[in-house]
Amino acid sequence: MLQGLGFGSIEKMEIRKGRLVQRTNTDYVIPTALDFPKIESAIITNPYDKGPFGAKSAGELTFVGAPVAYALAVRNALGKNITEIPVTPEYLMEVMNNE
Repeated sequence: MLQGLGFGSIEKMEIRKGRLVQRTNTDYVIPTALDFPKIESAIITNPYDKGPFGAKSAGELTFVGAPVAYALAVRNALGKNITEIPVTPEYLMEVMNNE
């Protein structure tokens, strides 16, 4: 979940002239557990008979949905059209100043 929210809010890979602008880990900001509120999780036992050791993948779903949900939440809160992900503070300022 945090990875998806980070992708929706602050993780930005910028390309200029065919090259990545963020060249090191200090240039590419990712959130940590301290950046988000505590998330309550639960382990539900329901083995999947087709998966190894009864396991079933689950991480991809939160990664796909979370960035879009974040952008839509910002749109609903501000009443402004959001057309880019990540919705960085800089992008929000641009959106707010252009309308």
